[in-house]
Amino acid sequence: MRPEVVSIVVLLALFVAGTVLPVNLGALGFLAAFLVGTAILGMPADDILVGFPSDLFLLLVGITYLFGIAQTNGTIDLMVNWTIRLVRARAAALPWVFFFISALLTSIGALFAVAIVAPIAMRFAARFTISPLLIGMMVVHGALAGAFSPISVYGSFVNALVTKTGLPSSPLTLFVSPLLFNLAIAIVVFLALGGRDLIGVRTTESRADADDIRRDGDIAQTSVRRVSVDQIATMIGITALAVGTAAFGANVGFLSMSIAVVLALLSPRAQKDAVDRISWSTVLLITGMLTYVSVLERIK
Repeated sequence: MRPEVVSIVVLLALFVAGTVLPVNLGALGFLAAFLVGTAILGMPADDILVGFPSDLFLLLVGITYLFGIAQTNGTIDLMVNWTIRLVRARAAALPWVFFFISALLTSIGALFAVAIVAPIAMRFAARFTISPLLIGMMVVHGALAGAFSPISVYGSFVNALVTKTGLPSSPLTLFVSPLLFNLAIAIVVFLALGGRDLIGVRTTESRADADDIRRDGDIAQTSVRRVSVDQIATMIGITALAVGTAAFGANVGFLSMSIAVVLALLSPRAQKDAVDRISWSTVLLITGMLTYVSVLERIK
């Protein structure tokens, strides 16, 4: 059987195994890269490892580490809390608040923005009898709207991949196109799922309610009356990441990792659990599959 046919069969087997079995597809990708590279192509291990995407590895680990710190010290909860307090008396604004919060978090690198925002959004939907479908779709489309910013995981990944292949790329176009597309969908969703009925309706939320923003399995409470030094430092770090990459073209992976390490050094005990929040499964998935793809590219 020809090498290219074998490689395609192995690739299909990877997807089947990754779908049927609870095994990370990236781990299977490393196995396939080793077997196909050595047994079919006769490649030494060093040549196989040349295809390991070290730049994307640093990018994924750096960004998810930084936002692991932001979650651990309550910075993300604080940002959500502040935003909600600005419009707490306007029911029609709440779906848009959650749309833009999700968009903001994904655009600055929070890989699991939906998981962060959705529990809070559903709580407010129940409190003010807003359609949970409306709130849920606004959160999801908000996350999709900001997903391809130049400093997000997905945007950085796509831009790096396009640049590597030598194709013309435009990070701004990649960011703005899905942003406008999902904004248009959000407008339709808002109008179709009861958003018009919320216009002019004012809530009676108390100050205490606004302070009590909780997220299941995470920080018990984030108070807007007290901002810690760690939270201030984290917000400065996130701002530095956005400015450094957008204005000065700094490497996203190195900059995000550097900021995360500085924050960890400033408060090592408070940030000790942040490493556990790194999206290791995503890192393994992407690096494993791209390593196998690099082996496939060697087949003539």
